[in-house]
Amino acid sequence: VWSKAMFNKEQLPVYMEFYSEKSIRQYDESFYEYDSMGRPVRLFSRKDPPGKGVLYQYKKNPDGSFTQTRKDKPDPDYKVFNAKRQMISYVFFDNGQNGKTERYFFYNDQGDLLREKEMMYKKEGDKWVPLSKEGTTKTYRYLYDQHNNWVSKESTYNGKYFELEKRTITYWD
Repeated sequence: VWSKAMFNKEQLPVYMEFYSEKSIRQYDESFYEYDSMGRPVRLFSRKDPPGKGVLYQYKKNPDGSFTQTRKDKPDPDYKVFNAKRQMISYVFFDNGQNGKTERYFFYNDQGDLLREKEMMYKKEGDKWVPLSKEGTTKTYRYLYDQHNNWVSKESTYNGKYFELEKRTITYWD
C-alpha cells in the first residue's frame, strides 16, 4: 500500500489518498479536521454523511494533561496525553466481545517510548475482569548518534527479544 498526502502549514495531514501496491487506482481517501491546538477533531471520507466519521472531543485535566474521547461510539474509547502531548494511556472497547483493553506508555527524557504495558479485560456482570494477572509488556532500548537521535531501537515482548530497527540519518550543513 502507498499513499499521497497533503499537509497544512502546521505540517498536519489534511488529505490522504491510498493506493494498493499493484495499482495506480485510488482505493480510499481520508480528510482530517483539527481544533485550534492542532488536535484532530474529525477524520472522514467522501462516503461519510456531513458531520460524521471518527469524531473526537477533548477535556483538559488539572495536571496539564488532556483526554481525547471518541464521540462516535457507544462506549467511547479514550486516550490521555501528558503536557508534552505524548500519549500516556489508551483505553478502548470491543463491544462485540464485551472486551476492554488498557495500554500505558512510558517515555525517556528524549521523548522516546521506553515501555508499553497492556491489560485486557472481559466484562462479567458489572465488573471488568483481567484476562491475565500480568498482561503484556513491550520494552524499547535505543542507541543514539552524536545529534541525540536514535539510530538503533531494540524491542522485547514480555522479556523476549522481539525486533531490531535501525535507521540511517543524513545531516546537511
